[in-house]
Amino acid sequence: MPSATYVRPLEDAATFGAGQIGGKARNLQKLGEIPGVAIPPGAVLSAAALERFVRASFTPRRLAELAEAYFTPGKQALFFAALAATRFPADLQREILRAVPRREVVIVRSSGTREDSAAQSLAGHYASIVTRTDPASVLMTIKNCWLVGLRVFLSLLYQGAAKEPARALDEAIRSLALVIQTVVDARKSGVWFTQSPTHPAGKAMAVANFGTCHAVVDGALATDVLVVDGGRIDSADVSYKFEMTVLTRAPEKLIPGQTIRTPLGPTAYHVPYSRFIGSARVPPALGWERTLDDREVRALSETAGRAREWLGHEVDMEWSFLGKRLVLLQARPITTQASKVELDPDSAYSVASPGIATGAVRVVRAVEEIGKVQQGDVMVVANTDPDYMPAFYRAAAVVSEDGSPLSHTAIVARELKIPCITGVTGATTGAFLDGEIICVDANRGRITRDPKARVNEVAATRKRDGVIYRLDHLGRLGGERRPRIAASALLAAFLEEAPGEAMADWLRRIKRRYGLRGGAIQWDVLDPKDALEQEPGVGELKAAAPGGRF
Repeated sequence: MPSATYVRPLEDAATFGAGQIGGKARNLQKLGEIPGVAIPPGAVLSAAALERFVRASFTPRRLAELAEAYFTPGKQALFFAALAATRFPADLQREILRAVPRREVVIVRSSGTREDSAAQSLAGHYASIVTRTDPASVLMTIKNCWLVGLRVFLSLLYQGAAKEPARALDEAIRSLALVIQTVVDARKSGVWFTQSPTHPAGKAMAVANFGTCHAVVDGALATDVLVVDGGRIDSADVSYKFEMTVLTRAPEKLIPGQTIRTPLGPTAYHVPYSRFIGSARVPPALGWERTLDDREVRALSETAGRAREWLGHEVDMEWSFLGKRLVLLQARPITTQASKVELDPDSAYSVASPGIATGAVRVVRAVEEIGKVQQGDVMVVANTDPDYMPAFYRAAAVVSEDGSPLSHTAIVARELKIPCITGVTGATTGAFLDGEIICVDANRGRITRDPKARVNEVAATRKRDGVIYRLDHLGRLGGERRPRIAASALLAAFLEEAPGEAMADWLRRIKRRYGLRGGAIQWDVLDPKDALEQEPGVGELKAAAPGGRF
């Protein structure tokens, strides 16, 4: 086989020169050296590959013109279009395709040369994209990861890049390696911090859900949050897990509600989550089950401890269980100090990054709206991914509907040292209005409209659609006595509070408790012709509230 100039197996990554493989690839290669530790098989595409791709296609003069275009308002698209339309040099293309496994689904991860170092992890900045391994798909995915990496370097990392664009681009095209790995079709997955970001020294934290790691990392679905001390669970916040993400090798053939096979057995497919990753129903019997049993917690604690010793620093580690086998997906240094947070006892929120900031609310419902966020604003989101990074750099604070203390939103906020509160139900659906001034007190888990009067908590029931999404918000209704309540809120509260009680009796008790005259149900769960009937309590709720009223 011809010698490999640009692509080598992960285990041989160290044979590339210094500064050629980036932090993520370097850490994965080191994890693979630990006896008994499993990582997904894969390869490293060195930083020299991006430089080869660019210099083979553009003269120095044309590169200088593209660099100028990147920093010229209205012309940035020319930069990306020129690179996206460029063909791979034949030698580089052959080497890439020879190294990629056939008939597999892989994930292409960026590995920046400034990423995952002891000084800064740059967690959440770069792209990770799942793709098939046919030539057209894998080559386009590699281009997409490169383009995201160039944007990160030019816009966020290189200070003063706009003043010397040609020099900035010259450094940028030498700043990014890639890792290509097989996607793990996991039974359960999550994130493990060897040092909890919000607990005293020595306490670890884990978040977990069934299925693959994708929604857990994004903070897009419910997760269990465990605090672990010496391999034993110190505390466990177990959520009702309705959905999980699963590997879908042929997503174009699936329809919502269709029964699919998963590592947890047959269940209902919901909708696409990303390319080749779909959302699916957590088997109903597992919804309230703790994701990790004691044996798995011990295995994670022991493996994370060995990784910490081997790498020489506290680690933020993504992991999956493939059957009963623990597989480490990646590990990066924890570059932020743990902060003990004194939560207000009445707070229903989670603190992800401490601090206090006041600013104007900018509700961002999709990545296309990140331009709304100006310097010093409070960014309000459902959850985030790397495409939100430019807005993070401008925000004074972040408020998120979803996400655990180890989600993308939380990790980025801590690294950028901006206050962040998660678990704020209804944040993007009316609890906050664009332009209003709020104070985010992430030292106590409070959000107030008047920074001088810290007792006036934002009313989480103030929604444009008028729907209550958490039952405890019924206590903040004021004079409203016939509210509209989400079916998911009623079902979650019923299953937690009164499993076994008649639904009709429980609804009457809820009305008495909150002084309601009645209520209407907003059916925010799946249509009964698909997977709705799998949801425990749905039939009883429909019978106890005919016509959606009780």
